[in-house]
Order: sequence, then C-alpha cells, then structure tokens
Amino acid sequence: MRRLFGLFVMLAAAVGPAGAAPLANRPGHYAPRDECTRLPGAAAFRTALAGAAKRRDAEALVTLASPNIELDFGGGVGRDELRAQLRGANGRERWQALDRMLTMGCAVSRGSMILPWFAAQEVGDFGPYDMLLVSGARVPLRAQPSATAAVLRRLTWQVTEIVQPDDRQGPYRHVRIPDTRITGYIAASRLSSPADYRLFVGRTGGKWRIEAFIAGD
Repeated sequence: MRRLFGLFVMLAAAVGPAGAAPLANRPGHYAPRDECTRLPGAAAFRTALAGAAKRRDAEALVTLASPNIELDFGGGVGRDELRAQLRGANGRERWQALDRMLTMGCAVSRGSMILPWFAAQEVGDFGPYDMLLVSGARVPLRAQPSATAAVLRRLTWQVTEIVQPDDRQGPYRHVRIPDTRITGYIAASRLSSPADYRLFVGRTGGKWRIEAFIAGD
C-alpha cells in the first residue's frame, strides 16, 4: 500500500517552451473532476459516504471501510482503529478532511476510486511537501501575508511552489508561481497539499470499501 501512495504523489515535469507557463499548470487545469460516475455502484457508495460525513456518523463510516483499512504510516489499521480515531482527539480533523475531499472530485486508477481527484494527478517535478495547489478560482496572491495587501496575481486551480523557510502554522503561506520569479502570499485555507488526507476506495466481492484514509507520505 505504501508504494501505491508514493505513486500518486510522484510529480512529473510538464514544462512548455522556455519562458512560458507549463502547459500542465495553466489556470484551471487542476480544477476538480469526477471520473468515478461511470463505475458500477460508485454513486450509491459516495452518497452513503456523504451522508455519514454530514451526520458525523462514525458507525456508518466504519461500515463503509475495509476490515484492513489503513489509517496512518505508524501501524494504524482496521475498523476498530478507525472508530477510535473518529471519536478521539483527531476525529474532528478527519471529518473536516472528509468534508473537503467530497467537494474536490474523484479519480479512477485501475478500477479504484481516489478522493480527492488531485491526489491522483502528476503535477510537476516537485516533492509532495514542496508544492501546494490553489484550491479555487481567482484566488489572490498578495504581496504580504495580509488580507489588505496588494494583489499581485489571481490564480485559479494552479500549482505553486513553497518558498522556504515556510510558516506552516500561519494563516498565509509564502509561495512562488513555478517557472517565474513571482512570489507572494496565499491564505492557507485556499491551498491544498498532495500530502493532505486522501481516500483510496476499492471494490471487493461487488462492494466498495475504503481501503485507506490517510495523510502524509
């Protein structure tokens, strides 16, 4: 499974002519898409998933999980562990992550579903902790980490490079537009990382089950 996660955060360069913006990073290129509607039974599964999230129903979510669901890279496995985590200190974080994933599309890989869609995409030659996706349309890139600072650019579902050192805890992140010298600040709430929580959903015995609900790499 870990090799599978690594596959989906590997990032391949897609650079256009010298001085031009990369074709694969043009505005809107990474807007969420739904590739999963054609899969038999996927719509009913996702409806059940959305219902469990809306009600914050841990038992309903557990029933949608594989008996061997993977939850972290430290050995967290299984439905009992999922139940405990949903009801524990990081339960709110998991529910909020699920809410967000359900709005960000669904990818298909070898007959399985991956949420969000972005988690299954190749997005350039960055590591998963070196880049962030602008999650929205015409999101302001500001000259300073302030809501009143001058707007340098407006970005739409594009990849940005993290400028180091990086304040991960602050309300803004310092980023660069790839293949340019343009840097600025974007509200952290408008950014997503390929290392954020994602869902891997497989089909066994005719039933869809969550095989992993995991963050990190």
